[in-house]
Amino acid sequence: MWAFLFEMFVAVSLYSLPLKKRIPVWLWWIITALIVVLFPVLNWLAASYIPSASMDTQLGPFLLTVVLMLSISFLCGLFILYLKVICAVSFTEATYCFSCAYLTEHVAYCACNLAKAVFPAALFTAGQTLYFLLTGLIALIFYLLFARRMVENGHYDTTVALSLNTTIITLVIVLVLSILASIFGFELFHSIYAILACVLVLSGQVRAQKELKLQKELGVQRELWLKNKTQYETAKETIEIINRKSHDLKHQIGALRAMNDEQRRERALVKIEQSVFVYDAMLKTGNEILD
Repeated sequence: MWAFLFEMFVAVSLYSLPLKKRIPVWLWWIITALIVVLFPVLNWLAASYIPSASMDTQLGPFLLTVVLMLSISFLCGLFILYLKVICAVSFTEATYCFSCAYLTEHVAYCACNLAKAVFPAALFTAGQTLYFLLTGLIALIFYLLFARRMVENGHYDTTVALSLNTTIITLVIVLVLSILASIFGFELFHSIYAILACVLVLSGQVRAQKELKLQKELGVQRELWLKNKTQYETAKETIEIINRKSHDLKHQIGALRAMNDEQRRERALVKIEQSVFVYDAMLKTGNEILD
């Protein structure tokens, strides 16, 4: 079980690397290094509290499967909590990040199983040099291909629905199909299609991130368009009012020219001045929004 913890921690660390942190980056690196150094302790805890395959004779296949799923679910919850505490993200983002990391961990696990089938199994056993190199290489490749391209401004652009769908797909591929492969004995075939499935799912997540980004950009453009439309309609209405005022003024000026009574003419001029005073009183600050 310590191999799962190691693979999962490497994947989670890389997928959380571009995220915005709640703590200074240097402190995050120190915490990560300490966890790696203290991995023997995690190994002992895993061996002490997580059931091993030797319990199969005591619990039976069904109960053993249930206990293993509950144990792995508990560990998954701890990793999500770790992401939530270390990174300045929501639980939705933390769950989404963990799901993508879990897919990457499963690819590394399946790749090691395939390597054991092709080469001497002892070379890729957990704890061996080639095991660490292969796990680290796969995690780095997936970081460059997927994780780095999915994060923008220190966040995963995800929604609750997208995060939930990704989590369900991950659990189906990683847990359900893995358990079925162990029960019915097609682990090697499972390793092949699981790698392909995980790659396809992560590729779909990259496309989903781009689509969400485009939707947000379209939303901003629509808001700007609506704002410009409102400004245009307001300006059009204002121009129509001014045109009506100008038309009225023409008639009033024509009437003034034919008027002989100076007092009446003066009162009419005062009314005209008052009618156009509101336009003279409008301030021009140079700021369109403030005006």
